[in-house]
Amino acid sequence: MSRLFDSSHYVVSELLAEVRWEVRDILSRHNKDRAMEFMLARASELAMSAKGCDQLMGSAISEAVRNIGRGRTPLPEPPAICLNYDDKDIAMRSAIRNEVLKAAASHWEAAATVAAECVNSMIVSHDRTIARDSLTLMLSPGILHLQKCLWDHPSIAANTETRLKMLFLLPAMQLRLGLAFQKNAINAARRRSFGLPARSKQPRT
Repeated sequence: MSRLFDSSHYVVSELLAEVRWEVRDILSRHNKDRAMEFMLARASELAMSAKGCDQLMGSAISEAVRNIGRGRTPLPEPPAICLNYDDKDIAMRSAIRNEVLKAAASHWEAAATVAAECVNSMIVSHDRTIARDSLTLMLSPGILHLQKCLWDHPSIAANTETRLKMLFLLPAMQLRLGLAFQKNAINAARRRSFGLPARSKQPRT
């Protein structure tokens, strides 16, 4: 079985491909100005999400709008965030972390509620077993790593409260992923003990 989505680099490449498809689709249905309005609205919507995948897509869509505004082809090369999302030496990360942790005193309950809702909607999977438009519903080691890298990244448009939700989502994702792997390991051991063949597809958990 493919384990492509264990890699955050693969996750990023798939998200970028999805953004490029979405941008082409919008441009095919609207004139340039109207298309840019739609894209900016879409990017603003994604900037409010607690999911790192949504945040990366929103940043890429915003970059596409800047390209179009300059008369360029949208996203001829990957945006900077797709290349440096895991750069630990970005100076502003520390300041962002401090702001987020300060906000926790007033907003932790709302953040915890959103984190629980988000993680319950996710499908644990290693590979593309769900539709393209459901990619951001997936949960895999690569997607978890992307979440860790982005909640304090200065290039995403999330405000402090949204970043706090992203931070609270991290342990929920880790727990959900760990329980799913444990369940799959137990089921695989049972099947082996009864001499049954391994499942050809990973079950949706």
